[in-house]
Amino acid sequence: MSFFLGGIAMDNQNKNYEKILRGCQWVFFIIYVIFLIRITFFKQVTLNNLFSAIGASERTISVIPFKSIYDMAVSNTSIGRIIENVVGNIVLFIPFGILFPIISNKKRKGVLCAAIIFSLLIEITQLLFALGSTDVDDLIFNVLGAYIGYFVSDKIRKLFKSYTHFLIAMTLITAILGASVFGYLLVYQTDLFVLSKYDIDIENSELVETFIDTPATTTGRYIELDNCVLEVEKSVKSANDIREIEAFKITEDCEIFICFDRMEYFFSAITGEYQKYEKIDYNDFISQTKYKFDRNNNVRIWSDDEKNIKFIVITEWIE
Repeated sequence: MSFFLGGIAMDNQNKNYEKILRGCQWVFFIIYVIFLIRITFFKQVTLNNLFSAIGASERTISVIPFKSIYDMAVSNTSIGRIIENVVGNIVLFIPFGILFPIISNKKRKGVLCAAIIFSLLIEITQLLFALGSTDVDDLIFNVLGAYIGYFVSDKIRKLFKSYTHFLIAMTLITAILGASVFGYLLVYQTDLFVLSKYDIDIENSELVETFIDTPATTTGRYIELDNCVLEVEKSVKSANDIREIEAFKITEDCEIFICFDRMEYFFSAITGEYQKYEKIDYNDFISQTKYKFDRNNNVRIWSDDEKNIKFIVITEWIE
């Protein structure tokens, strides 16, 4: 009789442990969803200005599987950027595949269906509120990531006879991996944690005040200057954009400026910036005797006809 009662007490104790451990998994899942929303919707803005991201991106949609990957492959997009795009979308949903079956008791089909719905909701939200590109490839890789997460969780589950022991193991694993990911993001993606925008100290701003706050025709990297023609590699806004080279004519009427720029950092986040503008003589720029520029220099170009440069600002990074 005492053995029977002891077994009941042990079962009740295990159930209490399971409730606590499942509660921990719920906390981990909520934190994961918050970070997922931050990364997919509001990555480019500070925490105190999240909703400024709404409508900031151009609405783009791709419904043909792997078309965006193909477009990047046949363009000048680097292999590293393509891999980053693919692996990033997979890794983002691995925690979903690990945590969701624990908090919902869903099996493989239920987890994959939930991943499809959740990823589809993200893509639709990006399209409706212009928060990023909507791409069927993202959906495919997200679901693949969820499947990998479920596969790992299921394999770990089979190592334990007791579900309580499995929950203990998963709680420890999730806590350790979560702390590691948090540390990585803090060091290498510090902007995700920045509360407000940094201040910029500008010297000689009067030189560029007539145009600097207006939208530039083109921004990108300096490529080559040859016979008064400047080639610029246009900046890309997303991994799906194709890198293009644009050519602009520089005439004597063009106003040329150099911006000496120094950044202050906390890990990878910019905490302060100093800028100093100077005007460059046309002949000095064309002859490249006083200043020499290369791919390390960013350029901003203002043009009335998208052919001839009216204003150009070249950034020279300083330590």
